[in-house]
Amino acid sequence: YQVASMVVFEDAIAKPSLYRRFEIHGRNGEGRLDDLDALYETLSRRFRHGNVAGDTGESTDGVASVQRHRLAYKPNLVVVDGARPQARAAAQALHDRGVDDVAVCGLSKRLEEVWLPDEDYPLILPRQSQGLYLLQRLRDESHRFAITYHRNVRRRGSLRSALDGID
Repeated sequence: YQVASMVVFEDAIAKPSLYRRFEIHGRNGEGRLDDLDALYETLSRRFRHGNVAGDTGESTDGVASVQRHRLAYKPNLVVVDGARPQARAAAQALHDRGVDDVAVCGLSKRLEEVWLPDEDYPLILPRQSQGLYLLQRLRDESHRFAITYHRNVRRRGSLRSALDGID
């Protein structure tokens, strides 16, 4: 029961109404993927729909448009849970969707290192840094949201059996 989550923070404040969760289907529904493939699938699905009317949500004549898709605007930064390989997979997913103006980084849990996709070495933020604290909050909130969803999916899946298919 592989799942992924996406949380949204605006001005360092969580926006739960914009959180999204994803069941990982795999290529053509063929089953469990490794971490990098699941990350690629999640971000590809998130960025499948381009902007409704540009980055600002305005139409070409300057009048605010009605958004057909709530996540129609692009974020400034995508933070993924993991190190360099995860950051690279995320950057590749965005690039493949034609999104080249969104920054990507990975936050590894063990040493709290910030990894950029094309760098050989991580950024080490000071332990007391407000920036590191915000990145940790993002990651921890995403974990909490994903774990809650995973429990629900697993519970729902455990209620099914081979006997359900019998008339």
